[in-house]
Amino acid sequence: MKKLSPTANSTLWEINVQKATNSDFVQFGIALDPADHVFIGGMFTGTVDFGGAPMTSDRAGGSTFNVDMLLAHLAPYGRRVWSASPSMAGTLGHQRVFDITRHPAGGSVIIGDFAGSLTLGGTTCVNTDGKNEDPFVVRYVP
Repeated sequence: MKKLSPTANSTLWEINVQKATNSDFVQFGIALDPADHVFIGGMFTGTVDFGGAPMTSDRAGGSTFNVDMLLAHLAPYGRRVWSASPSMAGTLGHQRVFDITRHPAGGSVIIGDFAGSLTLGGTTCVNTDGKNEDPFVVRYVP
């Protein structure tokens, strides 16, 4: 992942998301705040690391239906501020983030879907039909 200069054909910074063997990371949404902090939403399998805090999915991988959600915050020069997979603890099924934006009062608003169960902020939602995913929109403040 890299940030390019808007006025010159040059790279301002670059970060390599470290992935273990049989791991994958797919980024779907990127948002910037007024101070040029970068916020990333996506999904992953296996183990990924944005620098300093490896996260390991409890999914077997192999398809977009076997993934955990991933959120990350990078400083204006590409350094990891935090990264999280907020839905992993005690959940079943998959969780995917499709878009992310900054909330004016702080935090991020994420849009995605899940199958099985999803726990955020102490509330657990359960998808019971077993055939389709349920959407979610949530404000996330780490």
